[in-house]
Amino acid sequence: MSGGVCLRLSPPFLPHLACSHGRITRRKIVSFLFDRSRSQTAVSYVKLGSAGLKVSKICLGTMSFGTQEWQRWTINERASRNIVKRALESGINFFDTADVYSDGASEEILGRALRDFSRRDQVVIATKVNGPMGPGPNDRGLSRKHIFDAADASLKRLATDYIDLYQIHRWDYEVPIEETMCALDDLVRAGKVRYIGASSMF
Repeated sequence: MSGGVCLRLSPPFLPHLACSHGRITRRKIVSFLFDRSRSQTAVSYVKLGSAGLKVSKICLGTMSFGTQEWQRWTINERASRNIVKRALESGINFFDTADVYSDGASEEILGRALRDFSRRDQVVIATKVNGPMGPGPNDRGLSRKHIFDAADASLKRLATDYIDLYQIHRWDYEVPIEETMCALDDLVRAGKVRYIGASSMF
């Protein structure tokens, strides 16, 4: 998000979190998530960029959800679910993942947790596309083919019929931006994606 601050907490303790504005410390985040005296009123909400969508100022990132076969600091599903549950109890409604996190396991874990602990229409799910998801030449990047294939795969892993915010994870210098943008627009028109965005653009 424009003007946002992203904070990565050292795994395996917590996944990374993003704050829409202002400074935020690790101690504040830990206190916020695990202070049982807090209620949903402790969270405030802002518009997502220039869109009308309202999201919590804190976005719970799930890069460390998955299996240790991917990274040694990844936390298992039980620990991940506890974090998602506490975030929801605190009023957080904004959750970020990506297809490449634990080769898709992060999306699966997040999808199951949100299904079990919340209503789909009460949460905003963001995921990303670009990274390698297989050995083939079209299993990565921002071509029309890969964007369509990746979106369908993410929908299946997240166990949902739409993605609230679909982001390109990196630039793809081999694909014309017109091809990428037309593919993303078609996903929106098809009802598979509600909003589009960009993540770490380098």
